[in-house]
Formats: sequence, structure tokens, C-alpha cells
Amino acid sequence: MRRARWVDRAPWLAIAAWHALSASTLLAVAFEGLALVVPTDVVSMNLARLVESCTTMLRAQYSTPGGAAAATVGLTLATAVLMRWAYCSIFEFSRSAAVRRRHHSDLAMVGRLE
Repeated sequence: MRRARWVDRAPWLAIAAWHALSASTLLAVAFEGLALVVPTDVVSMNLARLVESCTTMLRAQYSTPGGAAAATVGLTLATAVLMRWAYCSIFEFSRSAAVRRRHHSDLAMVGRLE
């Protein structure tokens, strides 16, 4: 996006595209971790059969130590990615709020009529 010429003409669209790209990457990594927790081999059937096969696969996966370890790693990965995203988002929102407050106070000081 640095080399794109349309970014200067439509900055809000560029910001939205950047956030969409970031969110899709984040969700892909989180769902990859969750895919290790819940095996989904059979998904093209009716709902009752899908729930039954999920229950059977979960019991089979968690009955072995390797399956439980893979599920734990997947859940840890998904949680870590989401927690890191939340931390970075909160940090950036608070930092931008502080910058806005400082900018507003600077503008108020400069813009006074005396």
C-alpha cells in the first residue's frame, strides 16, 4: 500500500483496507488455532449428523495424549493472538487519545483571542 497512488486520494479507504487486511490475518491465525481444538473432517451433511460426528471426533481426539496436547496448543495460540491484538488495540487507542488531547490543548492555547 506504500506504493499505491490511490492512497493519497482516498485515505479513509486505505485505512479501511489496512484494517480489513489486519483483521483477516488475525482471524485466519485465530481460526487456525481453533481448528486444532475442534477437528472438522466432515462438514457437508445435515446438522444432526454434523453435531454427532463432532462429538465423536472430540471424544476420539481427547482420548489420546497427543490430541489433548494439540488442542491445548491450538487454544493457547488462538488465545495468545487475540490477547495480543486486544493489548495492541487498547495501547494504540489510548495513545491516540493522548495525542488528540495534547493537540486540542495546543490548538486552544494558540487559538485564543486576547
